[in-house]
Amino acid sequence: MLFFTPFLFALLALADLSNALPFPFNTKTHRGTATFYDSDPGAGACGGTMTNIDIQLAVAVSSKFFDSYPGAGDDPTKNPLCGKALTITDDNNGWEVTATIFSKCDECDKDDLKLSLAAFMQIDDTPDSSTKISWHVV
Repeated sequence: MLFFTPFLFALLALADLSNALPFPFNTKTHRGTATFYDSDPGAGACGGTMTNIDIQLAVAVSSKFFDSYPGAGDDPTKNPLCGKALTITDDNNGWEVTATIFSKCDECDKDDLKLSLAAFMQIDDTPDSSTKISWHVV
């Protein structure tokens, strides 16, 4: 029985750290609001450029999430989130899209996202200003 006690404590310690670790260890589902770009935003924090919001499936995560992600540093183009995919689900209808992170959104709350129009239309075919979503890093 004593042999299992340290093992159990180690396992519990790892479980508590799981949300602080990068993917594949962090599979947390986030809940927030999605809005969309109504014009091409141009260059993103990751260094790429979104030039056609009508066809690109791209997403900007909040600055709070982007800047606090494990491994983030002073150079946003080297953030480990850049180029990663998010699976985003509309909480109202269950529709889902996978989009690539290209930037950060300064006006977004921590778990909110700003999508390209093409990505937003995949989850809400009658876009108004926003929709409630769930999302996770793929």
